[in-house]
This record gives sequence, structure tokens and C-alpha cells, in this order.
Amino acid sequence: DCTVAFCEAVKAEGYIPMVYQNKHTSLFKLDLSRVADYDFWLAEYNEKAGYYYNYDIWQYTDSGSLPGITGKVDLNICFKDYHAEE
Repeated sequence: DCTVAFCEAVKAEGYIPMVYQNKHTSLFKLDLSRVADYDFWLAEYNEKAGYYYNYDIWQYTDSGSLPGITGKVDLNICFKDYHAEE
């Protein structure tokens, strides 16, 4: 209920709602049928994602590095063109 309420509030403000979860939480804490209408951002830190549910963004590490940024950063791959939806 909280996840759906949050996503609907984000949507009402004109933004694209998204569910951000890891594999374990999404499989054991969410009713996936209730959040299927929202984009999904998967946090799974492996060379290959072992999650077979449909996801739009994959956060594959929390220990990446980028020039000009001190410390470790999250790195993601986006499989959807969000600029086209604006």
C-alpha cells in the first residue's frame, strides 16, 4: 500500500514514478502484481543481473568511480529513453 501510494503521489505531481528495490525485497516484500504499472529500478551488484522480472534501470554496483568525483558512486544502466516520455 505504501509503495503504491508513494508512486501515485509522484505521478500526481507530473513525474514518472519508479519502484527501487533489490532482488530479495522485491520478491519477498512486494506484491509485484500491484506495482506492475510502475517502472522498476533494480539494485543488484553483480556482473550479470540474475533477476528475471522486467526492470527499466539496473544499478549494478555501489562502488564505481568517475573522474571528478571523490569516493565510490552507484553505477546504473538505463534501458528506457525517459527523455522521449517528457
